[in-house]
Amino acid sequence: MGDINSIVTEKGEMADLIRSYDWSKSPVGTPDQWPQSLKTALSICLGSKFPMFVWWGKELTVFYNDAYIPFTGLKHPTYLGRTAREQWAEIWEALEPLTNQVMKTGEATWAQNMQLFMTRKGFLEETYFTFSYSPIKDESGQVAGIINPCQEGTGDVISQRRLLLLRELGLFEVNTFNQLVDSVFKVLQSNLNDIPFALMYVIDKENHIPKLVDEFGIKSDVDLWPQIFEASKTGIPQVIKNLRKTCFESLSEEPYPEKPDAAYVVPMGLPNQEKEGVLVFGISSRLDFDDRYQAFLNLITERINTYLGSLRVLELEKKRVEDLAEVDRAKTAFFSNVSHEFRTPLTLMLGPMEEMLTEKRGVLQSEVKDNIEVMHRNSLRLLKLVNSLLDFSRLEANRMQAQYEETDLGSLTRDLASSFQSTVESAGLKFVVVTEALPDKAYVDREMWEKIVLNLISNAFKYTLKGEIKIHLKTEKRNAQLIVKDSGIGIPQSELGKVFERFHRVSGAAGRNHEGTGIGLALVKELVKQHGGSVSVESEEGVGSTFVVTLPLGTKHLDQKQIVKRTNDQKKDYSVRAESYLSDIVTTNELSLVTDSLVVKEKTILLADDNQDMRNYITKLLSDRYTVIAVDNGKTALEVLQKTTPDLILSDIMMPQMDGIELLQNLRNHPVHKTLPIIFLSARAGDEAKTHGITLGADDYLTKPFSANELLARVQTQLQMTEVRKKAIVQETLVKELEGLIEARDEFISVAAHELRTPLGLLKLQTQVTERQMRKIYGSDPKSIIFQQAYELCMRQIDSLVRLVDELLDVSRIQLHRMELNYAYFDLAEVVENVLLGFKTQLSQEHIPLTTHLEKGFVGHWDEVRLRQVITNLVANVVRYAPGKPMTVSVQGVANNRVRLTVADQGHGVAPEKRNLIFKRFERGVSSRHMGGLGLGLFIAKSIVEAHHGTIELDTSVSQGAQFVVELPQNTALN
Repeated sequence: MGDINSIVTEKGEMADLIRSYDWSKSPVGTPDQWPQSLKTALSICLGSKFPMFVWWGKELTVFYNDAYIPFTGLKHPTYLGRTAREQWAEIWEALEPLTNQVMKTGEATWAQNMQLFMTRKGFLEETYFTFSYSPIKDESGQVAGIINPCQEGTGDVISQRRLLLLRELGLFEVNTFNQLVDSVFKVLQSNLNDIPFALMYVIDKENHIPKLVDEFGIKSDVDLWPQIFEASKTGIPQVIKNLRKTCFESLSEEPYPEKPDAAYVVPMGLPNQEKEGVLVFGISSRLDFDDRYQAFLNLITERINTYLGSLRVLELEKKRVEDLAEVDRAKTAFFSNVSHEFRTPLTLMLGPMEEMLTEKRGVLQSEVKDNIEVMHRNSLRLLKLVNSLLDFSRLEANRMQAQYEETDLGSLTRDLASSFQSTVESAGLKFVVVTEALPDKAYVDREMWEKIVLNLISNAFKYTLKGEIKIHLKTEKRNAQLIVKDSGIGIPQSELGKVFERFHRVSGAAGRNHEGTGIGLALVKELVKQHGGSVSVESEEGVGSTFVVTLPLGTKHLDQKQIVKRTNDQKKDYSVRAESYLSDIVTTNELSLVTDSLVVKEKTILLADDNQDMRNYITKLLSDRYTVIAVDNGKTALEVLQKTTPDLILSDIMMPQMDGIELLQNLRNHPVHKTLPIIFLSARAGDEAKTHGITLGADDYLTKPFSANELLARVQTQLQMTEVRKKAIVQETLVKELEGLIEARDEFISVAAHELRTPLGLLKLQTQVTERQMRKIYGSDPKSIIFQQAYELCMRQIDSLVRLVDELLDVSRIQLHRMELNYAYFDLAEVVENVLLGFKTQLSQEHIPLTTHLEKGFVGHWDEVRLRQVITNLVANVVRYAPGKPMTVSVQGVANNRVRLTVADQGHGVAPEKRNLIFKRFERGVSSRHMGGLGLGLFIAKSIVEAHHGTIELDTSVSQGAQFVVELPQNTALN
């Protein structure tokens, strides 16, 4: 053959194969016949790290390098030395024109991402390659061969194709489910290479059976497969195989003659919710169903799920709008009814209270009088609310018909405003009322005008803490214009457009309190509208607000049927009416806040509520048992917390300046006060309101009105729970310290194991080097035999140490969650066979008879290195604990695509009291004094098996010895 070693001097698998190949039977002949041009080309090819091949001679004899091996698949190394036509018969029709061009003309060719259907994995596979055929000239200058550097672009091309489909799936808008189905299937059919067919099922809500809604590439009469039901029930994707056998006639031949043989079934629906349907994707007959393919189909499903989520939101929003409209109608009717029902008992309450406060004032004791005043004030508040609700319900039902009469608007407005004079001035504010003569007659509904004026003035007083309130009636372009201007807190620009909306209140407004319903200004707007006028507002935060009511004068703008003759204009006392408007604006002196000279009691409670009557009531209720600090808003409560730390906080939710929710957020973000218990007090009733309060982080939620006993019980319970929590925190700290010590220990084991591996590796290497040196020195001398025995003993001990260190390292990885699995497809029986081969010497030395039943063909998606470790640990257990006893090892398939590995011996077995412990760390079936070892092997084995979603158990049904049973799913990625 000639000196092939002098011709092929490169290292590597292909260089070794070329050197060992019998070239005498090939078209190129023996190496001594090879021309220098072939030798040079071959040297370039084998020396390159880039995928490359050489075709030589008229027959195009095949040579290639190591980097080209992955491109050949199952063809390697069969086609080395054979012709290119033989090697690539399935794609030769595409390659032959390019080859002829180079061989006949000497001109190089170039192809970029050329589609080629290659048989390199046992089926025609869709691939893409970029390559250049370049001529190799012999010594005579003639083209004698081809050299081809090439690069596979299959992954990039297919990824780009799939990304384009995913992009198109995200471009359309849908408003109905049918639109979604039509749009999705139109996009899916644009990529038959990846999705040769598809079906969509929706779950029938009544019988929970999947119902077909659309399909392509497969006839609709195809039977439902069990995997579709399984995916819809469990929410776990399924793979269907052998479709050609079960429904060949129903499958389309597009895009390839070989019909698809598998499908991927994916549940459809939002996460953590009941599944809405199932998608069935056909798997291409010319592609590997690998992790990328599966991820692509999962992404399609996620896109569809996103659309489903949007549709559900649209449906819910539509239903919500309809429900809100119905609720609004029902609420208006309810307000009307309930307002009427409230007025009678309120009237009966107010009459006797006013009588007691006036005629019998001298008879009443001070404490009784105070209580009646509180009752009277709050009854007036209720009456105001009832009247406002009744007015609104009438307006919305078109039942409030204005009765317009000629009115001296200036005189009426002055009288109404004067009823506020003493209250406003007693609060330290300047009160200015200016009314000008009007050029024309004014026609208004007098009661409506009263409501307009009283609401605007009471609103100004509520939000003006210093400065003045000015009322000005004047003429503006032959319209009457009422201006109510204050120097109050003002309204944020973002809120100006909402102040006339029903039930809207400016969030965080620092008024005299946070009481009120948000109806007053909305009612003003509707009442002004009844007069054909308008109302507007201008405001600046910190400066004040100006409300302007504009009314047309005369009668042209009014319904003539609603104009009535003027009644006797008798002077009315508006003070009672004004009192009801001021009833929710408490003007008595606030409780003084003193934190430096408090009476020391066992527990301190901080109370925050903007209603002074409520503060007084709760303070009086709790003060016998606790020290109570009462404030009127959350901001002041935070100021108190800077000086003292109470044991509990009682807080209203709706308060000026800072509400209860913002107070709670400040507490939970504060390192000292984040665990301070807080009970919310709120007028919002119902489970939803309570759940919302607890969700925000409150410890309890008490709905107004509440009883004194209920409040006391809730306070006492929270204070007791605080003590329990303090003890729990101490316990939790101890637990965390213990966990830290355990983690530090595991980290130490990991580091120590890594450190031990290095000297052990060096020791093993040095021992092997020494053995080779001794063999050279002594040869067949008897001393060599003695040394060889010593060497083998030493290596066994080193390997034993390495296994112990690896076990320690694995334990630390498991505890620190660092164990990683590298998945690949392989036959479990073959791996078991290889492991047993490694134990052959030990089994012989320990006189252990071995019986095997290894069923091959069960290929799974597992980590081969880790499963070798499991098998090794189980077999090593037999060698250690059952020497001289028979051992049986079997591999067989079981139900649900699972494989069972059994390792059994006839030794002493495991004592009943140890059976529940042997899979734990540092536990053994027998005492370490008898057998040694770390007691980690089975713990590691169990961790590895469970990481593969499998099980490992000790079979307790056997009468003698120990039998360990491992079951693994064949495709771990789907579990």
